Amino acid sequence: MLFANPWGFLALLGIPAVLIIHALRRSPQRFLTNTLFLIEAKLRDPGGGRRLRRLRRSAQLWLRLLIVALLAWVLAEPTKVREDSTQRVVLVIDATASMSAASANLIPALGATLEPWVRQSAQTEWIVLSSSPDAPPLYRGWGELDGLLDELSDLDPRAPSHDVSQALDLARGLALEHGRVLFVTDHLPDPPPDGIGVLAIGSEIANVGWCGVDVSPDGSWRAILRNYAGSVQRRDIGRPDGTIGEIELGPGEWRSLEGRIPDGSQRITLSLSQDEFPADDQLHLIRPLAKRLTWTSPAPPAALEKLFQASGLERADGGIADVGLRHNDLVPARAEGARLLIPTRPADTAPYVRTPAVPAAHPFTEGLIFDGLLWKRCAPLDPPLSGEFVLLWSGGEPLAILRANTLELGFHPDLSNIDRVPSALVLIQRWLDSVSAAKVAPESRQLASGERIEIAANPAGSAIEVAGEGILARMAPASTMKLRVPDPPGAMTVTQGEVRLLEAAINFVDPIESDFSSSGAGFIPPPQPAAAVSRAMRPDRFRELWLLLVIAVLLLTWLFPESSTKPQPA
Repeated sequence: MLFANPWGFLALLGIPAVLIIHALRRSPQRFLTNTLFLIEAKLRDPGGGRRLRRLRRSAQLWLRLLIVALLAWVLAEPTKVREDSTQRVVLVIDATASMSAASANLIPALGATLEPWVRQSAQTEWIVLSSSPDAPPLYRGWGELDGLLDELSDLDPRAPSHDVSQALDLARGLALEHGRVLFVTDHLPDPPPDGIGVLAIGSEIANVGWCGVDVSPDGSWRAILRNYAGSVQRRDIGRPDGTIGEIELGPGEWRSLEGRIPDGSQRITLSLSQDEFPADDQLHLIRPLAKRLTWTSPAPPAALEKLFQASGLERADGGIADVGLRHNDLVPARAEGARLLIPTRPADTAPYVRTPAVPAAHPFTEGLIFDGLLWKRCAPLDPPLSGEFVLLWSGGEPLAILRANTLELGFHPDLSNIDRVPSALVLIQRWLDSVSAAKVAPESRQLASGERIEIAANPAGSAIEVAGEGILARMAPASTMKLRVPDPPGAMTVTQGEVRLLEAAINFVDPIESDFSSSGAGFIPPPQPAAAVSRAMRPDRFRELWLLLVIAVLLLTWLFPESSTKPQPA
């Protein structure tokens, strides 16, 4: 038996009121008189007034108590769950790493919150989603609440901060107007999501952790250590040589530390003494190794040669180079890699083009302005074919065209001010970065947990293997592999057969998730689906009968009032 309006039992407060009223009555007084006219004067005397006296058993008392009890029962609206009733509850579990500090509170808090909901329907369909956008559903079924809690007892949230709106929108769509949605997190969001309940199970903790790192190719590194707590914190730092040092940080203090990876070592690890949030207590460092790019050209323009040298490209002595700098009137070799084509050098007396260069919408030109670019007129470029993209326009003529793995310029760098216009050099640099990203070659990188990366692979080669801290995945090869960096900090390698495509060090460096100053506990109940509850509940069939009984008892109290006690003769 359930009650649709438990507040109705407040009407039971009328019981003590009835008892007090019956206990308050006048005390009978005796007096003697020898004349009748003195009786009327004596009756006008208030005497001792009303006082609390011992309750007397009377029909009026029991009838009035019965009226109060019946009214409380009717106002509480007793209902019974239908045997064929169903409901849907959608849970969205926050998958961010800060939830790991509150994992011990998850199951008890969920059990206490969901237990009353289970009693409102004969069967409950559970749908549990992760807040991470690309994560599969965690659970779906019609099992008992205990089974659901057992399934969720092994959750280990480690994801960096992310937008949870996509998961909440999906939960709303699954619940529709007949279900309820509950978002389980470690803090109460402000403002709370519309139409969704929130269960916060977090608490404020004193956390100190790494929140940024940079490693140079020569092995020198710089890292940032932060105290997120509002009090002074002391931590021990374990160094690669086995020694341990102590550091003290003030409330909210940032501290920059630097060092160098020892010669002959590829990677090292720095460790903090562990606290309640261990995800950011270790710093994994690896000596970065960029892909080696080569270039060749019979007569390179000075501005482009400087750009290639600054970008780390090496001049190829012979054979096939990764980038070939050619004039567009020369037929390139078939086996040549990416090409940067420039027009034949015009005469020094050629006029400057007065029409400014205007960029098209493309990742290579995003955020760049070419208003200051000047160049002398050259032979016009051939119109773009299908699949080719014009990056720069000068009036109605193309000035830079991207043709597959070829970037073709419509001006000669030596007869332009390209060396004084950073936008033009940035465009070429972005194209060189795309050439490097498409090359299948080993590299080493510093990565962050949950980061999205792309790796070039041989589409005709063997399967790709991703190995990390307890993670081993195999996938079919493609020319460009899009991967998500695993959440656990540590090491990761990506191999294709005997070729090691990537060796990386993964760190959790998310200041948002490491800050527990706003964590806390609380509960915002979701809106109750009135239509679903009304279908699941069968109201009390005797409601009208109880109301009629109340009216009948009231009539009895009015028609047969309690008679006064007759005075006893003296």
